[in-house]
Amino acid sequence: MIANKKYVDDEVDTKKAKTIYLPITTFRDNHIVTPLNTGGAAITGANDRASTTIVLPSDLTTITKITFWGYSNVAETDGMVAGVYVVGGADNEARDNHNFFVTDVTTTTNFAVNDNVKWEITSADSAVLSDFTAGDYLTWIEIRYNAEISADCATNAQIGGILIEYE
Repeated sequence: MIANKKYVDDEVDTKKAKTIYLPITTFRDNHIVTPLNTGGAAITGANDRASTTIVLPSDLTTITKITFWGYSNVAETDGMVAGVYVVGGADNEARDNHNFFVTDVTTTTNFAVNDNVKWEITSADSAVLSDFTAGDYLTWIEIRYNAEISADCATNAQIGGILIEYE
């Protein structure tokens, strides 16, 4: 037996990410804004967008992931593509001090009509994600329609909410 042998399991980080769930509160089509009380919006056409806002909590150090949740209106063996736009800033900063747009976020593959689908953004998709800090006001956390890209179908889903994971 080897003395003082360390096992990988001995060093596992048990710290879990904190989460905030945000229902979709606004739907936009051709710049016509519709406040929602149902907590969801159908994103099926060229100008469709669903969004919400938040002031980030005081215990936030960094955002690790933003996940948009919904369910599909179509069956697809490949993924479904969408665009994601996030804008925000701290008190006494420009409202768009930190912002990014990722045009081609894709869901998992092989889903049926009414299956849950999700689109995930991490700092690998945009380094700006890690620029947001506690107290920042995110004026837009938005998912947008995107046309078909390669084998992935165009956005055609009912979007219900957004999950923010942070440390």
